[in-house]
Amino acid sequence: MKNQFKVINLGLNELGVKEFNTHYKENIEKGWVHKVKLGDRVLSHSKIFKNEKSFLNLKGKNYLGSVDITSCETGKYFKVLLEHVNYKIIKIVMVEEEFDLVF
Repeated sequence: MKNQFKVINLGLNELGVKEFNTHYKENIEKGWVHKVKLGDRVLSHSKIFKNEKSFLNLKGKNYLGSVDITSCETGKYFKVLLEHVNYKIIKIVMVEEEFDLVF
């Protein structure tokens, strides 16, 4: 039996809003990026984590994705971690079983 975890992104939490707006402060001041607020979704997708041990060990540091805009100050993308969003987790239990299939 193998476990996987599907994380459904429900939008930014307080930490995510604070860190996003800080990361893109200069971009926001120049009007190139909109300031985000609680519940905004900067990544619209969910993600499946296939390595159970790694997922459980990393906890909030699990990587969901990056925003495709570079910061004026650092030249880097904002990395969205699990700790930045409100989320729902669905545990997927994979059962592997051999069987004979005859056509």
